[in-house]
Amino acid sequence: KLADFGLASKEKSSTSKKGTISYMCPEILSGEKYNTCASDLYASAVVLFIMLTKNLPFLRAESTDRSYSRILANDWTEFWKIHSSYNSSDFEISDAFKDLFCKMVAIDPEERLTIKQIKNHEWFLGPLPGQEEIALHFAEKQQANKSSVKPAKQGERRTSLKNPAKSQKLKAVSDKQNTRYYKVGNADILMDKIIEFAKKNHYRFKKCPDYFRIILQIEEASKSTFIQMNVLKKPKEEVRC
Repeated sequence: KLADFGLASKEKSSTSKKGTISYMCPEILSGEKYNTCASDLYASAVVLFIMLTKNLPFLRAESTDRSYSRILANDWTEFWKIHSSYNSSDFEISDAFKDLFCKMVAIDPEERLTIKQIKNHEWFLGPLPGQEEIALHFAEKQQANKSSVKPAKQGERRTSLKNPAKSQKLKAVSDKQNTRYYKVGNADILMDKIIEFAKKNHYRFKKCPDYFRIILQIEEASKSTFIQMNVLKKPKEEVRC
């Protein structure tokens, strides 16, 4: 079971707009009546993308989204170029997976792959790693994490990420539903503050060259935590969160 089914239904079409925006297909966001099966498979493609790359393919299926605008322009070369630059996964994005994802998130729902077509796709039918290979991979990953953690000096207290902006003297203008908003001249300033915080606390980080997005890797003992930070703009306001 990959997700809960609290909103599941057997309707073939719907106008409901419930859920997380990043998983919604363009026809849902437009408010028009949509095919529920096609929209579910679209959301499945987004989930699959995240499982493979540890990143969202885009924030929302609209022309204002920098990544999704590449899909609208059918510029898949640039789309994959963007994602390859900050892929935090241990695996390469294969051509077979790229083909599957492209066809599962087709703009026209009638052109999206069906369940039967997905099951017959090259990527779906590809080889699977055995239990020994999986166990070896996780063991190597765990050892690498242990080796990369710098032991804290006696009496040293690690800085918490609960309020990174406060440590950088950047005052929040509002705080709603666990999201803090900061008023800055431009998003680059806020991104620089995050990077400054990461360097100060010896956290690994990757900054997407084309997005206001940073991925922090925080390692404690044998555990490694990835935190993705996106700088978004509130409508009609120069306020970033």
